[in-house]
Amino acid sequence: MKNLPFPKFLRPAFFICMGLCFTNMASSPAPEVFVGSSPCDPVMRPWMSIPLNTDCEFIKWKLLLFKNPENDQQQRFNLTYTYGVSKPGTQGFLNGGSNAEMTGNWRVLNNCVNLPGKAVIQLKDQKIKTPLTFLKLNNSLLHLTDQEGHLMIGNAGWSYTLNKMKND
Repeated sequence: MKNLPFPKFLRPAFFICMGLCFTNMASSPAPEVFVGSSPCDPVMRPWMSIPLNTDCEFIKWKLLLFKNPENDQQQRFNLTYTYGVSKPGTQGFLNGGSNAEMTGNWRVLNNCVNLPGKAVIQLKDQKIKTPLTFLKLNNSLLHLTDQEGHLMIGNAGWSYTLNKMKND
């Protein structure tokens, strides 16, 4: 089959269209990314779908909060996490740990019953019955709350606070 020449008069229109396409893709906001480590205690295991018979000391979190590019409103989240037994002398896991993921929708709740005047971020996934909720301490810190809205208390090694990573 013979290649047909692209008419010279259409070339500027083609490049303008391509530029507009890439401009729209670039204007989509980057997700907010929060990271942290928490204990792997009996309260966390059901929420994170971690089997009770699995050796688990801590969980490493990476939470991405995506916003709708049209109105900058909350939309969906992606939570990837690794859990297992800590590898001595490192920040990692013995045998690499186990990886898991949650995806779903998130929203901001204001003036919750147990946290009046505070913003709470709620993550709802199809796999879990009870949503994960975080108290928004400020624009850079989220702290996990229990089902009654109380702040989760960590231990000597790990907390329940996620820190916002800077966008590069």
